Amino acid sequence: MRKATESHIFRGKTQNFSEREFYCKCARNCHAYNTHLGFILRLQRARRIARIPFLINRGCSCVAHNADVGGKSDSTHLVEVPGDAADISTDPNRLRKYGFQGTKAEIVGLIVPALLKVGFKRIGIYFGDEDLFIHVDDRDWNKNQAVIIWG
Repeated sequence: MRKATESHIFRGKTQNFSEREFYCKCARNCHAYNTHLGFILRLQRARRIARIPFLINRGCSCVAHNADVGGKSDSTHLVEVPGDAADISTDPNRLRKYGFQGTKAEIVGLIVPALLKVGFKRIGIYFGDEDLFIHVDDRDWNKNQAVIIWG
């Protein structure tokens, strides 16, 4: 169930995000997409608070791409599953071209509190082989307890 203000799919651009950033990035170029306006607006507010770019590694995924990246069958990235999700890069090299100088720990220290401040309650911090990234989604947005996952 979604908040009444979140029933519309986001189309177009905000100050820092475009819908294209959230399209499925599969090799088949399917561009699966269903990200809701409320989710994007909260990300935009968090980005303003953090004062650094949020570089989206993954937004929506088709079933095939989700399987290719090892996603769970009920992943909030899937266009068929209720909820919206984004994986945000913490790669200092990618952020350097936007003028940000800092470490991965500093990046996480700016982004995670900003996400919590705007009301996100499901945040994952994942350590991959090549990149540390932050996952955020709005599944179970109406529960009172925040969940932060280290993986």
